[in-house]
Amino acid sequence: MNNLETKAKEMFSKLKEHMGEEVLMEYWTYGVYCAEYGTLSKLIDFERVQVGCVNTPFIGYGAAVISIFSKDGDILYLQPLGKPYNERDPFKINEIIRGIFGDEIAKQAWERHQKVAKDMEERQRRAKETHEEFKATGAKEIIEKTSPYVVDELKEEFAKMVNNSGWDTYYIYVIKIVSDLLIAIGNGMNFEEAINTVKEKHGSIEDEIEKAVDTIANYSIRGKEFRKYWNGLYGVSDDTEGAANPAILVLSRKE
Repeated sequence: MNNLETKAKEMFSKLKEHMGEEVLMEYWTYGVYCAEYGTLSKLIDFERVQVGCVNTPFIGYGAAVISIFSKDGDILYLQPLGKPYNERDPFKINEIIRGIFGDEIAKQAWERHQKVAKDMEERQRRAKETHEEFKATGAKEIIEKTSPYVVDELKEEFAKMVNNSGWDTYYIYVIKIVSDLLIAIGNGMNFEEAINTVKEKHGSIEDEIEKAVDTIANYSIRGKEFRKYWNGLYGVSDDTEGAANPAILVLSRKE
């Protein structure tokens, strides 16, 4: 362990002694000086720290910690950044890490960067495949299998909506959930069982269902029944025009 790493570890040890306490953190974010006074709640040596609502890297993409002081004014952490920090080049960031924390920490940081970059490349590749598959056959298949369970006068509108969902992987995922629910409901399955069946297929999908309830209620041949069922889960009047959004309801009920 070199002197730079040893010195940094001593500062991290000081920080850990003050976990859960109020501290003052000074930091750069895209070249702008900022300060946050709040609870020191998270710390990953050489990587990240959270003070109050600010979670920032010690040295990272466009952001870096300048100093952290205890509530009594004692210096807990200080790194020698002599000018406003706004570095975004991965190689240059790694060289700054090397200069402040030493070779071994820089090596570890670069390995993490490469892994993240590789994972991002893989996600982008899968997303491209998903978009191409959806454009080629996926949208057509969803429209054909779901159309019998869509209100007659809205079949054309539904098809247009499905085709327009192909620009984003997440919306492709949501439209598949919508399709499965429309089919299950259209086949006479009770609503609770339909939702649970789709959950078993897709995993945890509460957020996606919340986004899709109005779509399901609008296009399903049992749409009015579904809206009444869904709104009843959240204590909303049966005669409401839309389907209840649980997140909005929670906020609206806060005093």
